[in-house]
Amino acid sequence: MINMKYYHAVEHLKELSELLPLSKPERNSQFELWKNWLWEGLANSIVRKFEQLIREAKSTLSEDMETALQYFKKHHDRMQYKQFKKRKLLFGSGLVESAIRRVINLGFKEPSTFWYKENLNNMLVLRCTFLSGRWHNLMNAIQLGIKRARTI
Repeated sequence: MINMKYYHAVEHLKELSELLPLSKPERNSQFELWKNWLWEGLANSIVRKFEQLIREAKSTLSEDMETALQYFKKHHDRMQYKQFKKRKLLFGSGLVESAIRRVINLGFKEPSTFWYKENLNNMLVLRCTFLSGRWHNLMNAIQLGIKRARTI
């Protein structure tokens, strides 16, 4: 995926702000500021500010804090939302969720039914092969494999 979904990142940002050793109004204020920074693509600035606030509180980073910060460090390049919007790139989850619903749910199963992952993967291969016009190639490969298996 080219980028991280903004609202998913905001959820992580809220969790990060809740870890701050500040009063609730101060945490909320910091969260609102960081949402703007996130939109601007400044995930690294959020990390630096969080670490600065922890130092100012004469505290140390807990394991939860490190984990929360790691998300922003790891995905900084995928969080350039303002640039994505400027370049008219999609960065929401709706497109992916719609594709899953249309390709998998409507193409492979009835309402309220479920697939075993192993079976679904095989069905996806068959469906993609058929839709790409390569069904005959697959059938020829299967027949060749059967013939080879008989000679061994």
